[in-house]
Amino acid sequence: MTSEPVLEPKGRSGLGGVFIVVALLALVVGGWTWWWFQVAHRVEQQVDRSAAVLRQAGYTVSWKKRSVSGWPFRAFLKFDDARVAAPSGHILFARVLQAEANAYDVTHWVASAPKGVIFTRAGKGAVTITGQALRASFTHPDRAPPTLVVELTRPVFAAAEGAEPFPLASAELIALNIRQREGAPGTGLFLFRVEGGKPRPDGMLEWIGGGELFSTRWEGAITHIEAFRGAGWTGAARNWSRAGGALTELQGRAETGSASTQADAVSLTAGPDGRLRGRLNLSIIGAPQSLLAMARAHAVDPQAAAAAATVTGVAGGLNGTARARLDFTGQGAMLGPVRLSDAPRVY
Repeated sequence: MTSEPVLEPKGRSGLGGVFIVVALLALVVGGWTWWWFQVAHRVEQQVDRSAAVLRQAGYTVSWKKRSVSGWPFRAFLKFDDARVAAPSGHILFARVLQAEANAYDVTHWVASAPKGVIFTRAGKGAVTITGQALRASFTHPDRAPPTLVVELTRPVFAAAEGAEPFPLASAELIALNIRQREGAPGTGLFLFRVEGGKPRPDGMLEWIGGGELFSTRWEGAITHIEAFRGAGWTGAARNWSRAGGALTELQGRAETGSASTQADAVSLTAGPDGRLRGRLNLSIIGAPQSLLAMARAHAVDPQAAAAAATVTGVAGGLNGTARARLDFTGQGAMLGPVRLSDAPRVY
């Protein structure tokens, strides 16, 4: 009896498995692409909504071109000729303004102006700001306040022809940080600093410090930030003030050359006239030269500055530390019994 030969099964080519893998990859890539375009569309919608809110508050918002790119993992937002004009007359213009975020987290944005910005100051004219980096980051938009970081690295300031000169010609760093105080919604902590500031020629800071570098640091808390909303800066600041908003725990220091000032305040608010109210406790080195430079720059009343310079000079000596109190009242900014100027306007 002879046995039948056993036939071996033919080997599979494996193309079916490849097709399945390719199909799965195409499905994943297609699904991710669809989802990314949904994210891009939502980003555009949010920009439009934010612009509409500003316009309703009296701002003018425009751009020449807007685009969203960055597939597959980023959302890259770019504006050409972006312009925001406030009701107060301040205008910010950027030839190129760009921002990016992770496509899976569009609540954290990092923005930059690689070609610099032009800032037009109401009544003072335009100043062009360029530098190594002009950038800002924004996150936690659901908080009051959100977290905001603005950094100008090695900025250079150039006033337009006919405009009032900017106090600084350049700096190593100018930075502003704002974040919510932990456990205290509605209260924000802020830190503002200038490092390595070079005063503009023939300006107040140069007169005070003899041309030496300028630096300053101010920090404190802002209460009732949730009430800072309304028509433009004036409307928002008025609502904030009426809600009891205040600057608290304020501490600051400014120095240039041999002159320096340290300041602290328990609370500063805005009065019904929109001007600052409260008291700053001061420790000043070089008070006479600082006051006379401020008078020369017409920042304070010259006669009042001369009187205050005499008082602080006697109190602290030309090279000593004079301790003084600066009160912001309905009568103005008072250094002891001497009225230096109007109180600074908040809104």
